[in-house]
Amino acid sequence: MSTLAPAPRRERPARRPPRTAPAPAPVAAPARGGLRLAAWTLLALLAAHAWADQVAPASRAAATASVLLGSAIGALLLLAPRVTSRRRRLLLVDGLAVGALVLALATCGVPLRLLLPDAWGELAAGIGQGLGALPGVRVPYRGLDEWTRATIVLGGTLLVLVSAWVAFVPRGAATGRPLVAAGLLATLYAVPVVERAPDHPFLQGTAVTVLLAVLLWGDRLPRGQARPAAILLAVAAVAAAVLAPRLDGDRPLFDYESFVADSLQGRNTSTFSWQHRYGPLNWTRTGREVLRIRARQGTYWKAAVLPEFDGRAWRTTDAVDIRTPDTEIAEDPGYRQQLTVVVAGLRSPEYVTAGSTRSIAASPRLAIESGFGIFRTGSRPLRRGDAYRAEVYVPQPSPETMRDAGSSYPLFTRRFLSMGLPDSERSVLLFPRWGESQSIFRYALGAPPRSDGEEQLLASPYRRTYRLAQRLRAASATPYDFIRNVRARVMRDATYTETPRVDPRAPLDGFLFDRREGYCQQFSGAMALLLRMGGVPARVASGFTAGTYDDARKEWVVRDLDAHSWVEAYVPGQGWVAFDPTPAAAPPRSQLRDDEPATTPDEPAEEQDADEGPAGAPADARLGGGPGAPAASPGDESLSLGPPLLVVLAAGALVAFVVRRRVGVRADDPPELAELLQALRLTGRPPATGTTLRQLEERFRHAPQAADYLRAVRAQRYAPSATGPGRAQRAALRTALADGLGAGGRLRAWWALPPRPVGRRGRRA
Repeated sequence: MSTLAPAPRRERPARRPPRTAPAPAPVAAPARGGLRLAAWTLLALLAAHAWADQVAPASRAAATASVLLGSAIGALLLLAPRVTSRRRRLLLVDGLAVGALVLALATCGVPLRLLLPDAWGELAAGIGQGLGALPGVRVPYRGLDEWTRATIVLGGTLLVLVSAWVAFVPRGAATGRPLVAAGLLATLYAVPVVERAPDHPFLQGTAVTVLLAVLLWGDRLPRGQARPAAILLAVAAVAAAVLAPRLDGDRPLFDYESFVADSLQGRNTSTFSWQHRYGPLNWTRTGREVLRIRARQGTYWKAAVLPEFDGRAWRTTDAVDIRTPDTEIAEDPGYRQQLTVVVAGLRSPEYVTAGSTRSIAASPRLAIESGFGIFRTGSRPLRRGDAYRAEVYVPQPSPETMRDAGSSYPLFTRRFLSMGLPDSERSVLLFPRWGESQSIFRYALGAPPRSDGEEQLLASPYRRTYRLAQRLRAASATPYDFIRNVRARVMRDATYTETPRVDPRAPLDGFLFDRREGYCQQFSGAMALLLRMGGVPARVASGFTAGTYDDARKEWVVRDLDAHSWVEAYVPGQGWVAFDPTPAAAPPRSQLRDDEPATTPDEPAEEQDADEGPAGAPADARLGGGPGAPAASPGDESLSLGPPLLVVLAAGALVAFVVRRRVGVRADDPPELAELLQALRLTGRPPATGTTLRQLEERFRHAPQAADYLRAVRAQRYAPSATGPGRAQRAALRTALADGLGAGGRLRAWWALPPRPVGRRGRRA
């Protein structure tokens, strides 16, 4: 009889030992970075001094300061692993980043007041202005735009400091990314060398090659391989020094500088033809910034003078003797001022100034006096990034002064009393000056002058215009009254439009009597023609109105919308004074307005210009688009210690936030749990010690899908085969994390929990 063996006893599984937090990983000892720091310092010094030659005078002090600052940053970063406290390490790293940024801006000449939050817009606009000018800048930069100079210097300083940071920042057991740092320093050296060859290019190239090799591999090679590597490096450097001169040609294989500058400026610059056409307006009207002008007071910024009327339109001319004076100079010192002009989105052969230009200085282009108080460049026009100074004379006499000026016009103003006739003889009529009783003389090519000019004029298409001028003159007691009456008549019942209908034979006569529509060219051309017919020297000027005043930077900002044409009438003893007959509805802003209301003989006495100012208005009130430009005072740079300290602390908090993006998670945590813990910390919800996943799930019970995320993490934590959180659950948790974080909550939550999970390696500290 057999017996059944007893069933084997089922053993109970061994109890899992309680999970304990692993001991913190020992802090890695600092890497051997002494050789790397020495190589970086020498290479950065060489590259920064090459970059310093991008401006004139060279910014060698800023270059040396940036390298010393970078070396200090590198040394402190090498010592950072010795700090056992994670919080102190973060404070050290963040403090170095913020301090480096502040010192970089200060080293480059940026005023400290621009670090205040309310000045960040001005700082960004200034750097943007400098960046926009770089494609057209020739080096070394000798221009007057402080933002272009500061941007160039700041670019080199930032490359140095970022390279130092990248080269030595601690990365767990490693130190920095020398390859990235070497690329930044190579860029810092290569850009100025390509622009302007050094005195000993092959010697410097050899030095750069050796220092790059030491920076990349100097502290990584075992001691036994250091000597063979040094020999190999020396052989390669000598071979390169021998071959490089043979490969050096006279012309570049690809002239990238011209290609980049021309392509960028072709898309981002405006050009203007100042000749009058009277057809549909084809000027650029995009609102692009074309000029920045620093001046004591805003006025019309003049680019061209149109002194001749050929019978159909006003034209520029080269027939001028620059030895002939263009204006009288009054003793009023307020009429003289110095302009500093920075060219932005403009390509122009004319120097844009104001009034009568006396001189041009500090220009990167040739300045040629072309008469009529204007200057032109040589074969190379002004373009983005160019800057210059101009001494100008801009008379702004009061109405009483102009009324009492009389009619003693200088002899050189006689040419501004002529007009052409649209006939085959190319006849030119010369009108008598105000107060003269002589006839209108007619001049024809190859024929003696004749006194039948009035008969010829009355037989021409401009007979109505001439009769109107005589009627307005008869109703005026002084030349200034005549100017006011002419201006009022030109504006009366006229409509501003940029697509006018034009009489091809006599556009200005048709504008005055038939269609009464046009833009600034019709208004200014008609007024100047009537003034000449009445004996007042006049001409048309073209350029820009004052624009808008940037109070923070003490500059006038001129845009392509401000392109304009106006009238200059001569006032004895004062010079050329600007008058603007274009209605205020025109796009150009800050148009000049007369100081007194005016009436004309052919309208009721009570009818006046709607946009006239009060009688006796000060000269500054003539510009309707902005205040008179106050001069910058030295007190503008005063700064207390408190606001900059707040800025530094705020920037430090920002850097700490970015750095914390990669720290605070143990290396042995599962990826899903590590991501969850980091997301909670970065959104200000760090779990307390001992918090379980089920408790976290209860915390988010108001958002069911967010709680599902935590449930999926918990399931995967204890059952590795379980499916992890889905995209909808991630989005729900991200929304829940953003709740209560204010305006930037969504961005902060997205940064803490991106749409797609990051691998474990990217989450380790």
